[in-house]
Amino acid sequence: MGRIKVRKNNAWQDIDMNKVRVRKNNSWQPVNKVMRRVNGTWENIGTKQHVSTWSATWSRSYRGDNTPKPASNDNGDMYQGKYGYYNPSENIYYSPIYHGIQRSMVGFDVASIRNATKGAKIDKVEIFLQNRHSWYYAGGTAVIRKHNQSNRPGRYSETGFLKSEKYTFRGQGKWITVSKSFGEELRDGKASGFGLFQNSANQEYYGYWYGMSGNSWQRPKIRITYTK
Repeated sequence: MGRIKVRKNNAWQDIDMNKVRVRKNNSWQPVNKVMRRVNGTWENIGTKQHVSTWSATWSRSYRGDNTPKPASNDNGDMYQGKYGYYNPSENIYYSPIYHGIQRSMVGFDVASIRNATKGAKIDKVEIFLQNRHSWYYAGGTAVIRKHNQSNRPGRYSETGFLKSEKYTFRGQGKWITVSKSFGEELRDGKASGFGLFQNSANQEYYGYWYGMSGNSWQRPKIRITYTK
């Protein structure tokens, strides 16, 4: 911690707060809080900051009617948007197999997230998404939404908008900072993951991102910085 020290071997050494005990009810118990008065307020000096990352455990894409895409058309990717009949960048005419305005979801080990962040102050929340294909060579826009499904549902669902993020080339992967409130919802059992959906046929929003289709470094992730 660097904030409480003890004199030992002619030097000041940090105290490991995890090893500090107090005598209570005839037994030695861990110290939950050590407080000090700073500028007229009490602050907890027995806490420290942690950074934990969780990788996706499931993903699924859905058609415009919210039903799952066939596995042969999904392949573990996270789809968003509607593709057109003619692809000018590659001079390809697609056969008329349409899924409407597509959307997708990805989930995580929510029990692990909640256990790690229980009682914590959320300092920062980031998610990782790597694009696999966009309609345009210049990329597209991912519209990220949150959900509260702990397992792959039979129909697409969401609980609200999280963030819109522009990708500038095909294949781009990036860490995206989202609201701390999303981390609080994960901590408190009100959210379980995120997804992609924009109710628009504009091909700016068409593309697919790695879900469980990717290798470990390509799959979606959640990274939370928290203090407890």
